[in-house]
Amino acid sequence: MHGQMVRSVPYDHTASIEASCLSNPMIPLYSGGVIKNSEFNVGLTDWTVPWGVQATVNSSSSGNKFAEARTVGQPSRTVYQTVQMQPNTHYSLSAWLQVSAGTANVKAVIRTPDGQFVAASATVAKSGCWSMIKGGMTSYSSGQGQLYFEADAAVVIWVDSVALQPFTFDEWDAHRQQSAGKARRSAAVRVVARGGRPDGEPVANATVTVELVRPGFPFGNAMTREILDNPAYEQWFTSRFTVATFENEMKWYSTEWSQGHEDYRVPDAMLALADRHGIRVRGHNVFWDDQSTQMNWVKSLGLDELKAAMDKRLRSVVSRYGGGKVIGWDVVNENLHWSFYEGKLGPDASPAIYHQVGQIDGETPLFMNEFNTVEQPVDMAAMASKYVAKMNQIRSFPGNGGLKLAVGLESHFGGTPNIPFMRATLDTLAQLKLPIWLTEIDIANGTNQAQHLEEVLREGYGHPNVDGMVMWAAWHATGCYVMCLTDNEFKNLAVGDVVDKLIAEWRTHPVAATTDADGVVEIDLVHGEYNVTVTHPSLVSPAVRTLTVDASTSIPENAIDISCLRDPMKPLYNGGIIQNGEFNSGLMGWSTHRDIKAGVSSSPSGNKFAVVQRTDSPSGAADAAVPSRSVYQKIQLQSDTHYSLSAWLQVSAGAAHVKAFVKTPNGERVVAGSVSAQSGCWSMLKGGMTAYSSGPGRIFFESDAPVDIWVDSVSMQPFTFDEWDAHRQQSASKARRSTVRVVARDANGAPMANATMIIELLRVGFPFGNTLTKEILDLPEYEKWFTSRFSVATFENEMKWYSTEWTQNNEDYRVADAMLKLAQKYNIKVRGHNVFWDDQNSQMKWVTPLNLNQLKAAMQKRLKSVVTRYAGKVIHWDVVNENLHFNFFETKLGPNASPMIYNQVGQLDHNAILFMNEFNTLEQPGDPNPVPSKYVAKMKQIQSYPGNSGLKLGVGLESHFSTPNIPYMRSALDTLAQLKLPMWLTEVDVVKGPNQVKYLEQVLREGYAHPSVNGMIMWAAWHAKGCYVMCLTDNSFKNLPVGTLVDKLIAEWKTHKTAATTDADGAIELDLPHGDYNLTVSHPSLGTNAAVHAMTVDAASSASEHLINIKV
Repeated sequence: MHGQMVRSVPYDHTASIEASCLSNPMIPLYSGGVIKNSEFNVGLTDWTVPWGVQATVNSSSSGNKFAEARTVGQPSRTVYQTVQMQPNTHYSLSAWLQVSAGTANVKAVIRTPDGQFVAASATVAKSGCWSMIKGGMTSYSSGQGQLYFEADAAVVIWVDSVALQPFTFDEWDAHRQQSAGKARRSAAVRVVARGGRPDGEPVANATVTVELVRPGFPFGNAMTREILDNPAYEQWFTSRFTVATFENEMKWYSTEWSQGHEDYRVPDAMLALADRHGIRVRGHNVFWDDQSTQMNWVKSLGLDELKAAMDKRLRSVVSRYGGGKVIGWDVVNENLHWSFYEGKLGPDASPAIYHQVGQIDGETPLFMNEFNTVEQPVDMAAMASKYVAKMNQIRSFPGNGGLKLAVGLESHFGGTPNIPFMRATLDTLAQLKLPIWLTEIDIANGTNQAQHLEEVLREGYGHPNVDGMVMWAAWHATGCYVMCLTDNEFKNLAVGDVVDKLIAEWRTHPVAATTDADGVVEIDLVHGEYNVTVTHPSLVSPAVRTLTVDASTSIPENAIDISCLRDPMKPLYNGGIIQNGEFNSGLMGWSTHRDIKAGVSSSPSGNKFAVVQRTDSPSGAADAAVPSRSVYQKIQLQSDTHYSLSAWLQVSAGAAHVKAFVKTPNGERVVAGSVSAQSGCWSMLKGGMTAYSSGPGRIFFESDAPVDIWVDSVSMQPFTFDEWDAHRQQSASKARRSTVRVVARDANGAPMANATMIIELLRVGFPFGNTLTKEILDLPEYEKWFTSRFSVATFENEMKWYSTEWTQNNEDYRVADAMLKLAQKYNIKVRGHNVFWDDQNSQMKWVTPLNLNQLKAAMQKRLKSVVTRYAGKVIHWDVVNENLHFNFFETKLGPNASPMIYNQVGQLDHNAILFMNEFNTLEQPGDPNPVPSKYVAKMKQIQSYPGNSGLKLGVGLESHFSTPNIPYMRSALDTLAQLKLPMWLTEVDVVKGPNQVKYLEQVLREGYAHPSVNGMIMWAAWHAKGCYVMCLTDNSFKNLPVGTLVDKLIAEWKTHKTAATTDADGAIELDLPHGDYNLTVSHPSLGTNAAVHAMTVDAASSASEHLINIKV
């Protein structure tokens, strides 16, 4: 539609493998994409029955509908759908298939507008259950195409949940970049410089230089023996690659061409050269299953002789290069296409060989290495479903359960790579949960060789489940196998230029930063090993340390400085998309509003910053009616992108509330953050916003106070939605899960091997709850619904002053007491909400007319009554609710009313955490009252009141959202985290609307993932007459969409009952969400008895080798 932006559909990596053959198919990806009636719910509407095919729509016993097609003769075909195809478009295809009897190879075929028949994927379909097919193809022309499925056997084909989703080339590349950013980088790696003294004081203003020593993602090439005698070859290879595969030199025919005459001198020398340069080597290969690669003497051996020769070869090569000298073994190369050893030894030849290799070298990953699995959808021998079946055969062989197996995909591409098929196949194989490498990448020679190689390499690098890549482009003086990177002078050819460009792009170049007052710098780094050099005037010599950055290091922007500094810190993300963010080049890249005087000034230390003077009236006085504004910068905003914004601000006099504005392409002025800026020092503003359309925008700062605004270190960093979600997932995993090593020991302390441990979660570690109303006392359905879900509760109104003493001196705690008793029955923790509420409108009529002494007496009675009654029974107190927005008690008792009340509550209840509880701190950057800087100031006022230094204080953030500004939410949490206090989202809800479920999921996931958030409670209490804003269920306690979302997250954040078997050391390693567990240990030595032990998993459990010894 004219004038309307089309939002890109995120790529869906969902796939299913052979082991997941289902009784009913899953719903179609992308809701079917361009496919109409994809689930056949309206019969064969929009589908065509071809000549010679009999088709109908059938239903399963559960009511699921699907298409059924039978063909006279072969190949068997299905109904087809005509679709309008677009040029320069990738199509992601998926469907669920079943056949009437046995199994059959079924292809997905797309007839293109120019009449070509393109195989988009293939799978082995079965009878009795549904298998997923996933693939794709690329359309280069527009017009009508047809999609159908075809089997190589005379079977009836069942089809359901068909999807065909188009992606423009730009959209596809954007998804790939997002995925690469998620998989290969860690944002805001936090480096802390501390002094060498026992107290470990932070070193401020130290220079931290970070230099990449070794990239984390392995990228390499095949190597030949010619490198041993060619220094130019050696220099060229070792300056680029971190991993190598010997092209032929480690193969059996290279080391024992003549029977009994082994010669490892060449691979030994090549390995020594690689070791010298820190290059890891893949062991290629132990055996090759291709008949044509066997030596003549091997082919002539009898069965026993062959077994002996194979045993000698296996022990010779694996013991020589095992134990860490190689990083992977291609054990039986290409055993889907070939079967030399199976023909001699039987169908279990490969699994038996893997078993023997694993016995000798149990630490090195053992690869299945095969061609055409990602290259050719039409090669039925190597399709993903058969790869999975072969891997499962290897896994299930007796004794192979503990093998470290891995997926090797050779990636020899002929003509134009089918990139959508490649990605879909990687998605499918990722379900094996094994390391995946592209092991022998090359592209057939042709005019587009360089372009096609770049596509393949970027696709591999961008896929989150690919763990390394090696090209098959070994240099030979007489010419390469298929693809040459250089000429014989080692000058790059076009393909070599592509490789060098990508190597440079995938690395972090040396970067320097200055530590803040806490000795901290935060740096966005690609995964890898780094040298970190710290210099400071206090150091006699530079301090050099090593740093490894990997996926677990990725915590985006969770620590910032909230103090007012003499000089601002460097801009985050080096300014991101902001040009000249430090004003070192004057006002270049910046513009001034009309009638504003702007310039660049310098501090005594030489730091430059922008200064804007307010507009003067004709009389020469500053016009107080005109807002103070800063310079602005024009920026190009991208659709579906979160922006993290930060800057350092100062004002000319006093203090002023300064907002950051982003003017969007549609002219909207979005408040992206605000701060209370001061004169004399610099304050950090941190915030953000989300762009939903592309186009030009502006960033500037504004204050309603008559002050000059100083600006420095401006940064605006874009994150695609996928990148943002990736950071959130990484943070959640680190904050909410731990790997625990559990050891079972017998009465004598000896480890118990092969013991069975059943792990059962008793209580989740992360508190997640909801508000509770008195109606629960009379409704068993409400009770069951609530208590089966939540571990913490807040009473909506029942503990408030107006609920317990509506009439003066007539206290009534019966309802609150009964609700607390019910919660205790189910071990549900309760927050005390609240002691007082600072809102004038929430006071009872008898309170407002009281004089000062009467009010003090009534307050003292209330405070002692409620706190002593529930001390030790509630985990928190909201002490003076919403005391940033409201000030009823301050107007009566003076500005220290809140700190004084906190002091009194703390004297009566030493164990509960005393919370400030406020709205709009996370929700509304435009609300000046509760901005993070003012929240911090209020909390410091409470902390600094005489006698309050030892109080257990907490940060309560109500979180009543309309449309969430997720980047601002994260930045506000970052800022408040610097208080180093417990932080809860206390009253989470989202106003009703078409996006209520989506927005609630965003908020809950953001809170759950932030490492400084310690718990969350929703404000979604059930009432028969309707909820406050957000309802989870109807009046029969059947989930509404919001409730279904909540149940989904609760299930996702739990561990379900699982069992594991201890190894030879009596140990198992478990990746568990934090919480309380029961471990039940059974073993033949225990007979029918089982030992049950309790275990708590929390952040402290994350230490390596965290042992829990169970003496049985």
